[in-house]
Amino acid sequence: MSSLKPQIIIAGGGIAGLALANMLERFGIDYVLLEGHKDIAPAVGASIGLFPNGLRILDQIGCYEPIQALDLEGLDGHWSHIRDRHGKPVESVQDRVGHMKRRFGYPLLFFDRQWLLQILYDQLKHKDKVRVDKKVASVSLRAGGVEVTTTDGSVFCGSFLVGADGVHSTVRREMLRLGHQSQPGYFDAEEMNQVPCHYKCSFGIAQHVPNWKHGEQHAVLGRGRSQLVVSGPKGKVYWFLFVRLSRPRYGKDIPRYTKEDEARFVGDHISLPITDNVTFGQVYSCRISSSLTPLHEFVLKKWFYDRILLLGDSVHKAASTQPNPIGGQGGNGAIESAAELVNALLDQMDSLGPGTGLAELTDRDIGHIFTKVQSSRFARAQQIVALSHRMQALNAYEKPLLSTWAWRVASPLYGDEAALSKLGLALKDGTTLKRLPVPFRPRAIPYTDELPERPLAAQLGARVRLFYLALVGLLLLLSFRKFLGLFPWLHQVSLTYTMGEGGAPGSYGICIVLSQLVAPALKYTIEGYRTGNRGCFISVPWLFTALVPVMGFGRVASLHALMSVLQGFHLPTGRHVPPDVVNSILPALVVGYIGPMAMMESPRRQVIGAFAAATAPFAPGTLWPGVLFPLSVRLISTYKTGRERTTVSRVDADADKPHFDRYHARDVPGLRALYASTAAAQTLLHVATLAYLGEQAGMSLLEAIWSAGAPSIAMENGTFDLRLGMTVFVASNLFAIWELRSYGYITTIQVWKAALGVVAGHFLVGSGTAWAGLWYWREQVLCSLGR
Repeated sequence: MSSLKPQIIIAGGGIAGLALANMLERFGIDYVLLEGHKDIAPAVGASIGLFPNGLRILDQIGCYEPIQALDLEGLDGHWSHIRDRHGKPVESVQDRVGHMKRRFGYPLLFFDRQWLLQILYDQLKHKDKVRVDKKVASVSLRAGGVEVTTTDGSVFCGSFLVGADGVHSTVRREMLRLGHQSQPGYFDAEEMNQVPCHYKCSFGIAQHVPNWKHGEQHAVLGRGRSQLVVSGPKGKVYWFLFVRLSRPRYGKDIPRYTKEDEARFVGDHISLPITDNVTFGQVYSCRISSSLTPLHEFVLKKWFYDRILLLGDSVHKAASTQPNPIGGQGGNGAIESAAELVNALLDQMDSLGPGTGLAELTDRDIGHIFTKVQSSRFARAQQIVALSHRMQALNAYEKPLLSTWAWRVASPLYGDEAALSKLGLALKDGTTLKRLPVPFRPRAIPYTDELPERPLAAQLGARVRLFYLALVGLLLLLSFRKFLGLFPWLHQVSLTYTMGEGGAPGSYGICIVLSQLVAPALKYTIEGYRTGNRGCFISVPWLFTALVPVMGFGRVASLHALMSVLQGFHLPTGRHVPPDVVNSILPALVVGYIGPMAMMESPRRQVIGAFAAATAPFAPGTLWPGVLFPLSVRLISTYKTGRERTTVSRVDADADKPHFDRYHARDVPGLRALYASTAAAQTLLHVATLAYLGEQAGMSLLEAIWSAGAPSIAMENGTFDLRLGMTVFVASNLFAIWELRSYGYITTIQVWKAALGVVAGHFLVGSGTAWAGLWYWREQVLCSLGR
C-alpha cells in the first residue's frame, strides 16, 4: 500500500482538471493529475466556447495571452443571425463578439477544444505531475486521505480527490458506491436514475464549406429541433444540430449512440436549411470530425462525500451545448468551480494558522471546504441548467405560441440590447481567484464581485417591487374614484393655481404648471429614448406627455411609474440616450411645449383656444403641447443625425460603429447640461412661487414651502389634486434610488443621502429640481460602473 502523500489527486485532464492544476501551481499546492487518454490534448473533434466569465479566470493564471495568440479571427466584426426553419432571417445582431468584449472585457471565442487543452498543459511548470494513460478504476478511503487505483494497477494516494472526469464519471460512480456502503441515505439512491435527457445532438467540425460566409453565426429555429452553426478560424465551421427525442429518457435508459446511429440521423436531416444557400448536409459533407450524443440534464444534490469532490460535467450538465453564454457554460462553469475550490482551500488553511498545509487538514476541514464550494456554485449551476432548458425549448418550438411570440414579435420589438442583456445573466455573477489580481480589461458592465455593494437578495427585491407596484396602483385607482374610467380625458384642464378658498389665475398658473410639468415631460422623453427601454411602453414618450394635460399629472405619473418598474432596464449599457436626441430636447421643449403653453395664457390666447376647439376631435383641450414636444424632439433629432458623429475624434476606433455608442458616454455631457439648466429654471420658478405665497397670501416661509409642494389644478368637474402626481413622482425617485442599491450599484450610505436629498429637495427647491439633481447623479453612477 502506498504511503499517504499531501497532494490533491485530480481525476481527468480536461478543461476542469488542467485549469485546477494551473491554479494549484500558482499557490504552490502539490497535486497529481490522472488522465485516461494517452494524449493530454487528444484530437477528439470537439469544440469549446469560451466566454468572459471563464476568460477572466484564465487571464488570472496567464492563459489569456496564449489564447489570443491563436489568431482567432472567427466571429469578430461579423453578424449573428437567428433564422427560421426555412433559413430565412428573423433577427440579426452586428458584431456580437465585439459587444461581449465591450460589455464584459473579454470576447466570445470559439475554437477547437484540443487547442485550449494544449495551452493549459503548456502553462504548467511541473508537467511531470500530469500522468497520461491513467484511467481511474476504483477509489477507497483511508484515514486522513484517499487512495485511487487506475486500470493499469497504479495506485495514487493523496489528501483528497477531485473528480473532473466528465458526464460518465468513474469518480462519481465510486463516490456514490462508497456513500451507499458507509452511510446509507446520504445520497438519493434513485437520483442518477432520474437524470433526464430530452434531446440528442449532432456536433462536429467542418472546413471550407461551399457558400459559407466566413465570420457569421447562425441559430436556426425549428419544430422539435434547432441548429447552431458558427464560423471558426482557418475556414472552420462548428455545427450543432439538436433534435428532440420522441420521449424523454432517464438514467440508464439514456442511449449511447454508435456511428451507425449517426449515419441514420444525418440521413434524416441532410436537407435541413441553415441559410438560403447552405444546408446541414453540405456542412456535414465537409466534416473533419463528428459525433452524435445524448444531452443529459442535471445538477446533483450533493457534490461530495468524505474526501471526494466532483467538479464540472460530472456533477452538473446543461441541456444545451450551444456556444452562447447561457447554453455554453460547461467548460466556463468548470473553470469557475475550480477557482471556488482553490478559494475555499486557501481560506480554510489560513484560518488554521500560518504554515498550514494539506497534511494538517482534518476530515472536518475538508468538509468545510467542500461545503463552501457547493454552496458557492449550486444555485448558479441550477440557474444555468434551467436557462439552458428554457432556451432549447424556445428554439425548438416546444410551445409554438410562446416561441412564435418570442421570435416574431418580442425579439424584433425589444432590439439587440434586450437580447444581449439576457446573455449577461450567465456572466455577471462569475467568480475569480480571490488572491490573484484581475488584469485590467476595459468593460462597461461590472461583474458582481466588482460592485460597490453586493446586490440585495432577489426575494427582498421582489417584495419591495411588489409593495411599490401595489402602492402606485392603489394611488392610480383612487385617482379615478369620481370617474371610474368614464372618459376622464374629456374633462378640460384649466391652468389655474388654487390655494385654499382662493386662487390666482392667469400667468401665475402657467408658471406653476411649468414648474411641475416640465420635469415629467423631460423624464418621459429621456427614458423613452434609452437604449435599454426599447420595446417598452415607456419608449413611446408622446403617449405620456400628450396625456398629462388631459388626464392629469397624477394619473400619467402613476402609469409611467408602473410601466417603468415592469419594463425598465437594469444594466448600465441600457442607460445610453442617442446624443442627437439629447441635444434636441431643450430646443424642442421651448418650441413644442413651453411656447404653446405660454401662448394659451397670452393676450392672443383666443387664437390658440379657437385652434384647440377646431381640432378637439383629434386633440381635445391642451393636448397639442404634449404632442408637439415629442414630435419636435423627433424632427430636430432627425435633422441632427450624423452631425454628432462628425465631432467624434478620428482616433476613436468605434467612431464609425453606431451600434457601439452605448459603451461610450458621449451623451452624458448633453444630459448633464440639460439637467443643470432644468434645475436652474425650475428652482427660480419654485423660489418665485414661495415669494408669491409669502407676499400675496401672507404665508410664513414654512407654510409657503409646504403649500408650494402641493398645488392643485382646477378641472371643469371639480379640482384634481396635483398632490397625487407629486407623491408618485417623489416615490418613483425614491424607488429609482432603491433600484440602484438592489443591483449593488451604490452603497447603503449613498441610498440614505440620496433619499434625504430627494425628499428635502421636493420642498426646498421643487420636485422638478429634485428629479433633475437625482438624474444628474444617476447618470454618473451608471457611467462610473464600467472599468
